[in-house]
Amino acid sequence: MSEVVRFEAFSSVVEPEFWAGLAHHKLHSAQLDTARAAVRGDFAGGRRHAARMSADRFAVPARLRVSHGAWAADQAGGQPAAGAVTVGGHLYNTNTIEEFKRYDKGELLRGVGAEILDAIRSGAATQTPALLWPFLLLSFADLKRYHFYHWFAFPAVTADPPDLVAEAPTPVTELVAKEQDLEQLLAAYAAFSREHEAAAGAFVARYSAGAPPGSTWEVRPLSEWSSVFGGDSDGVAMLGFVDPSSHSARPGWPLRNLLA
Repeated sequence: MSEVVRFEAFSSVVEPEFWAGLAHHKLHSAQLDTARAAVRGDFAGGRRHAARMSADRFAVPARLRVSHGAWAADQAGGQPAAGAVTVGGHLYNTNTIEEFKRYDKGELLRGVGAEILDAIRSGAATQTPALLWPFLLLSFADLKRYHFYHWFAFPAVTADPPDLVAEAPTPVTELVAKEQDLEQLLAAYAAFSREHEAAAGAFVARYSAGAPPGSTWEVRPLSEWSSVFGGDSDGVAMLGFVDPSSHSARPGWPLRNLLA
């Protein structure tokens, strides 16, 4: 029997330098203006860490990182790690702790959720997959005490009916014919993300086990879905994305809106 897909939710990671940037934004830019401001974050593929004095490896939670380079106008520094995906965020910074506490979070989520649906329906998200994964950051900066209060949210489109797992996941190590093919996949995605920076994070791919060395994988932008899946070429066509989850059976949160 098919099961409903369970997704691994994001955990937020805020580097201390971000709060210094928020204080500067509040004092020198926003002041009493509570209008939405653009910030940036990033996430990378899931990974496991070895445990000390043990052969076991433990999954690192799926993380969305916000650092000192989060301010959209600040192009210097704060660049994501190689292979990481940069996503946009919406900052709502309040003027008082009372305003922070009574903010209508449901209304925020509905508003950004509607923007995600608009990006899907217009085709903008197919051209720029990062539009599928905006995050919300509601905050209050108490600059007298240098205390910062915050709430993160990661809006998702609710599938109706829900997405189902048709069969057990197959590790990519069982799909490829040889280990070198995995290395070629990583190289192909790295080249793709450099050439199509705005389209990074999600892609379509075709794997041909019998192709000459170095050409077993073809990685293309999501916008070329029809040509990859509808062509007569040999090989296996698939949808791919940078998955922040390290769980073997629970894909990361970005897949929710990608499936939509």
